[in-house]
Amino acid sequence: MTYKKKKHKGLLIGLTLFLIVVGCVVLAFFIYVGSYYKATDHALSYLQDTERVDVSEEDDYISFVPKNQEATDCGFIFYPGGKVVTEAYAPLMASLADQGITSYILRMPFHLAFFATNAAEKVYSSNISNWYIGGHSLGGAAAASYVSDHTDLYKGFVLLASYSTEDMSSSSLKTLSLLGSNDKILNQDNYNKNKSHLANLTEVTISGGIHSYFGDYGHQDGDGIASISYEEQEQAIVDNVSSFILGKN
Repeated sequence: MTYKKKKHKGLLIGLTLFLIVVGCVVLAFFIYVGSYYKATDHALSYLQDTERVDVSEEDDYISFVPKNQEATDCGFIFYPGGKVVTEAYAPLMASLADQGITSYILRMPFHLAFFATNAAEKVYSSNISNWYIGGHSLGGAAAASYVSDHTDLYKGFVLLASYSTEDMSSSSLKTLSLLGSNDKILNQDNYNKNKSHLANLTEVTISGGIHSYFGDYGHQDGDGIASISYEEQEQAIVDNVSSFILGKN
């Protein structure tokens, strides 16, 4: 076999091995993102208009808009948790809209917010004067990545069982952090290590709450056992977030 033929055969083998590796990586990725947490039937029931809230499902988000007489001048943009469908947060957003807060849950590619950290820009507009932003778990970290470069656009930041690796300690952005006392998903060491990144921090621990109950998608693998119901935890979240946004605390 000549040198050129040997070289050609070597390149062909190398290319074949490369394509096999790439194929395995792509396959592994789609297997990973193909498994995710779906909204419960209870959550899906909140995708309907009510007497007080209009619900609209768009390509990039789901909006929950208070009727005119209930509306405040506050808007809330929400990043869902990693591998959790957007619809799982419908009860929470509908309840906030019922308090007069125009609320949006963003849709994320592959249900992973880090593929679209700037997704809030699809919602943000000048129609509302007081904007707030936040997210659950991985979604909270992705929201932090975005808002750290846009602190001037937002009045406040809400973290649900999450933390920010971005340093916003020199900003005037106020932050609400809600935790569940029985949460076994959130890395508490990382949470404590990154707490100093947030200025004007209000921290609230929901007694008996768990990671999974910040949305409505069932029990997440590895999470703790709740000593309160989903409805009780949701009400605690609504009470704290609405008070934070509407200036009641």
